[in-house]
Amino acid sequence: MCSTIPLTTATALTAGAQHACVIGAGGGVWCWGANAVNQAGAPFPTDQVGCARRVAGTTTPALGIAAGDLMSCTRINSTSPIECWGDRPLVAASPTPTPMALTAPQANGLAVGDSHVCVIAPGGASCVGDNSVGQLGPGSGGMGQVLDPAPRSICAGIFHTCLARADGGVDCWGINTSNQVQPGATASYSQPQRVTLPGAALEVKCGRNYSCARLEMNELWCWGDNGRIQIGPTGAVASAPVRTSGAPVTVVGAGDQHLCFVRSGTVLCRGKNNIGQSNGTTTGIPPVNDVAVGGLPGGPVEELALGIDFSCARYASGEVWCWGLDDLNQLGSADAGGFSPRRVLLMQ
Repeated sequence: MCSTIPLTTATALTAGAQHACVIGAGGGVWCWGANAVNQAGAPFPTDQVGCARRVAGTTTPALGIAAGDLMSCTRINSTSPIECWGDRPLVAASPTPTPMALTAPQANGLAVGDSHVCVIAPGGASCVGDNSVGQLGPGSGGMGQVLDPAPRSICAGIFHTCLARADGGVDCWGINTSNQVQPGATASYSQPQRVTLPGAALEVKCGRNYSCARLEMNELWCWGDNGRIQIGPTGAVASAPVRTSGAPVTVVGAGDQHLCFVRSGTVLCRGKNNIGQSNGTTTGIPPVNDVAVGGLPGGPVEELALGIDFSCARYASGEVWCWGLDDLNQLGSADAGGFSPRRVLLMQ
């Protein structure tokens, strides 16, 4: 059962397709939402987790966390292998965290897609898992490797990967059916493709089939799938990078077909909103102009994480608030009803 006590110790946040996880007190890991393949860390037959539940078996303290469609992974330290649970690449689905053949020395250097996992490691990025459309990048022996002296950021969509390199350039690889890898093309690529942007990138964020870069001038530029206007008024596909928002964008979260970011201290979203995932109501697709999310508390937002039909924000206070679809307890508050923002609660 869920308590009435809110989660107040979150230091990192991530979201998969229909579940979310945080690093909390003492470096422990808590997850909630869908659990059909143990992605929230609960053993069968629990198909969903109502609120933040401690994941048993994770090594603590965890220093980084990332979730894909149906799995979750944590970074432990600079030398230990990352641990993953759920529908992990090349391993049967399980709630038990299992070491992968990767280490992640960089705190923000962990990304998880549908069936591949990537890390920023010394000298570049390394990926393992499914490579059916080149999402691991160049390499052999079931591992992709992209060389770079000190990458800034990495992200994974469902079947693609992007890297912000040390010089601020952005390279992507994998499936490209929506121009999410190389704008203006549709072929899949196993070799990194440089994306032409008007400035150096601080970080990259991958939606399901689109990609974004926050530049050093704190502008947000995106390309790829635009079926729900999550990128801008450019048609169903953004075949060239589009300035989705001007400065000062400080925090970005990319979901299935919606996008959220913090600008001037306000959480703004755009794109798909059939179930309130963009603005906490069911008013349909928000207008092209960004929509502020109503009902959120005050205070600085440090992280945004978006799933298919829900969104979450982590505050400097350690609280996490979520909004949107809650059919599998994605909002972490035990079927509180509605789609508007509410605090994630702790399991009793």
